[in-house]
Order: sequence, then C-alpha cells, then structure tokens
Amino acid sequence: MYFNLNIENIEKHRQEAIEAAVSAYGADVEGELLFPNAESEIQDFRISDNRITFNAKVTHRGDEIGSCEIDIPLDMDDIAQLISEYVKKANKIKTLLEASK
Repeated sequence: MYFNLNIENIEKHRQEAIEAAVSAYGADVEGELLFPNAESEIQDFRISDNRITFNAKVTHRGDEIGSCEIDIPLDMDDIAQLISEYVKKANKIKTLLEASK
C-alpha cells in the first residue's frame, strides 16, 4: 500500500481532524488526525497476475488530502470465489432477461 499526502490540505483541516479524533477516541489521543467525512474516488483499477490493484484519490470537504495505491494479492481460492459469485449474478440477470421475453 502506498500513500501520498497533501500536507497543505491536511493542515487546512487539521483542527477539525484533531477534534474528530478526540471525539471518537477520547482525550488521550495525541498527534492523531481523523477525517471521518473523507471520500475516495477510484482513479485506476487493474486485475493482472493474480492481483487486484487500484489507485484512489482521497478528499475531505472537496480538498484532496492524498491518494493511495492498494495492491491485493489473490490466491486461486480467492479467484475461484470471485468467479463463482459473478457467475451467480450473471445467471440471475439471464433469468430476468429470459422472463421478460
């Protein structure tokens, strides 16, 4: 996992993030920032070599506070489970389409 942080925008929302951390975890938190309203937007998504990789932009109140890349390795059992789930969904769609003829 990789993180790129936009320090300028994090500093812009620093006090709010400190208050959110204290509210969520109590007064004992020191140096923690919490962005409970942060949103992510996937910029890139790839499946290759038994891995799922995606890049996402992270924003808070419209300001980009960073981005991340997450790389998830998959073993054959994971791949088989993903295929099985999507075959089930495809069969449901097929049934609905046949019923609507």
